[in-house]
Amino acid sequence: MKPCTYCGKENEDVAATCTACGTNSFKMTTDAPVAPRGAERAEGELQLRDILTDPVRLFRTLVVTSTVAYVIWFFQLLLANRLISQGTWDALSWQGFGALLPMPPAFGWLFLVLFAAVAVGLWTFSKSARLVFVALSVFWILTAPLGGVQVQTAFGSFLLLLTNLADGAILVMAYTAPLKGRFE
Repeated sequence: MKPCTYCGKENEDVAATCTACGTNSFKMTTDAPVAPRGAERAEGELQLRDILTDPVRLFRTLVVTSTVAYVIWFFQLLLANRLISQGTWDALSWQGFGALLPMPPAFGWLFLVLFAAVAVGLWTFSKSARLVFVALSVFWILTAPLGGVQVQTAFGSFLLLLTNLADGAILVMAYTAPLKGRFE
């Protein structure tokens, strides 16, 4: 048996392509580990290449990145209120002005808790967490234009962009091979 380098599925030794994801890249099955060219690796040292070549590890990294960025964004103004000038606070006070669908503050806390719970479910490849994640993403896409004026600090904008990019990658990976099968 030889493992696929992309999804980790064990394939027959004679297989030309992986039966799970279709790639034709297999791990070498030598007894001695092969060190990467140019550098010695310390035991247990994680490198970017390890994350990028392992879809499960990449998916989980994206889930953690998205969750941490969202939590920091949620609490940023509470934590950095002394670092923000009065002019910035005045600009931030316009947040939600003219909203057709104003969101009560309790809704933000509810979404934070729900987002954290969904992140745990995604980490464990829960099918229901994947569906809730899609529903939350669609909800925010549909309601964002109704939220009125949106004012963010530069750091807040960065965190939201990072969250949105990670969420998009999570959605793609959750519904395509090789991870799609782990949710079923």
